[in-house]
Amino acid sequence: DGETPAATRPAAGRRAAASREADARARAAEAEGRATTMISEAIANGTVQAVNFAVAQRYTEALEKIASAPNQKLILMPLEASGVIGALAGVAELAREALADGRSQSGARDAARDGV
Repeated sequence: DGETPAATRPAAGRRAAASREADARARAAEAEGRATTMISEAIANGTVQAVNFAVAQRYTEALEKIASAPNQKLILMPLEASGVIGALAGVAELAREALADGRSQSGARDAARDGV
């Protein structure tokens, strides 16, 4: 009758879930690769904000891992807040530059397509 037997439905569900998880991991890895490329290009062009962004990102990831450790109850560490704030400002600057570049490239493609 075209229906999947009840015994095979759980296995099909697990396969579908595993496939979705694999797709999500692949998309995350692809996004990380694009971000790394953008940061590398910005560093090559002498954009200090890219370095700040990379450092802030790794710093945040390290703090997250430390905070999520099950054996950690209290974490005391010096925090140089102005450095983190500066890195976040660098992220904002990179985002503005990326948006401006995207718009200018989009406009150039449209003009070329329209024969302008």
